[in-house]
Amino acid sequence: MKGFYGIFIELKRDRYIKFSVGRGAHFKKGFYLYIGSAMGGMGRIIRYIGEKKKKKHWHIDYLLEFSVVRMVIFIPSEKRREEEIAKKMASKFDYIKGFGSTDTSADSHLFFSPFIDRLQEEFLAFL
Repeated sequence: MKGFYGIFIELKRDRYIKFSVGRGAHFKKGFYLYIGSAMGGMGRIIRYIGEKKKKKHWHIDYLLEFSVVRMVIFIPSEKRREEEIAKKMASKFDYIKGFGSTDTSADSHLFFSPFIDRLQEEFLAFL
């Protein structure tokens, strides 16, 4: 099944996280929404949330090492929408520049809020 998804993540304390070679950022305690595509199916989502010991490949792998997944919302779609949604989310939330967006023109695919419900409401508004 093709589509896009939002992974809602809780980071329980402030910390610096290195997420690629030579790149890292300060992540604040709170909630994060990671937006991605699943045009090849849901295998990547299952990998993100199911495998405890995995080789770190994507930026999100580094954040997930220190955080807890609170919810995943998968939206079936034949059209790639994660870049469009990420650009709109960037106008409403703080974000980690360059996180998860190396293959799109969006500034980030990871958004922060101290409140998970605000992230959920904004993400669901795109459906």
